[in-house]
Amino acid sequence: FPALKQRLQRGNYAEALAGFEEQAKGDKPPLAALVGIAECKRATGDTTGAFEALDAARKAHPDSANVLARRADLFYSLGKF
Repeated sequence: FPALKQRLQRGNYAEALAGFEEQAKGDKPPLAALVGIAECKRATGDTTGAFEALDAARKAHPDSANVLARRADLFYSLGKF
């Protein structure tokens, strides 16, 4: 989702979040969409929402090291290590 990632990087968090949420609909949402939701929420200061999105990503993609790494990075940024 390069266009959505670009919106996120440019600070258009609401647009990016709406796009990622649209892509995440369905039985098996793509990992990139769930991680994108987490990044949007993190960028806006909603760390609880970011953790919830990463938990959903972990349930949908249990073998993904990317999700674990992003979760660890979020914990680290909060000083919880």
